[in-house]
Amino acid sequence: MSIRLRIKKYKINNIKIIIRTLWKDRFYSIISVVGLAVSISVVLLITLWLQNFAYSIDLQWWFFGLAGILAVGVALLTVSFQSIRTALANPVKSLRNE
Repeated sequence: MSIRLRIKKYKINNIKIIIRTLWKDRFYSIISVVGLAVSISVVLLITLWLQNFAYSIDLQWWFFGLAGILAVGVALLTVSFQSIRTALANPVKSLRNE
């Protein structure tokens, strides 16, 4: 936990505001990473690569969409857990240790 967040938590002392601040910082980066991971060029390259095999499957767009949704779900659960843990921590103890 950064010192900036500790001091802000000490001043605000409202769990909802702290969680909203942490979510806002991470949400756009998570969405942009998933957008890059599930680009049309990757789907086309994989489709072209799989055409060279004797036995191939048809790739559907929802395979990649489902993988992206699962990745976002895991990332959001992780950020939520860390945000709640940080919001419930005592800032005085963490500032005292530094």
